[in-house]
Amino acid sequence: MDQKGILRNSQLFRNIKKEIIDELSHFFHEKKYPAKDTIFFEGDIGDELFIIAYGTVKVIKNDPQSGEEKELAMLASGSYFGEMALINPDHKRTATLETMEATTLIGLNQEGLKNLCDHNPEASIEIYKSLATALAQRLSLTNDSLAHYKTLLSHSSD
Repeated sequence: MDQKGILRNSQLFRNIKKEIIDELSHFFHEKKYPAKDTIFFEGDIGDELFIIAYGTVKVIKNDPQSGEEKELAMLASGSYFGEMALINPDHKRTATLETMEATTLIGLNQEGLKNLCDHNPEASIEIYKSLATALAQRLSLTNDSLAHYKTLLSHSSD
């Protein structure tokens, strides 16, 4: 598997210098899952970021009111998930992720990131900038969605 190519083409790391990608790739490891398999459950402790090398993953969240599972998103090759778990010790997964088809992931855990950062401070700056940008984009989307739903709720109560 061409981990360097997967990292270069991923939504998360596509703007990072080639030299840093080359070094970063050594800290990723491969995980394969069959179709309809659970990668992790909402509430699990996690310390790892994943990039989808091949396959499709479904993001599922339990509705605290009804207890029903709600499908939030489908992620395909090049997408990533788990960035909060990579930087937050004792992070609890915020959703369940399940494969839709045979799926190959490459993962980076907190220890691997720490080793890379200890070894190459320049790389750590670039990687943390990418992670911060990704988290800021997701927070912005979440805020937009929340504002939209609050508007819908206020109109439905009129």
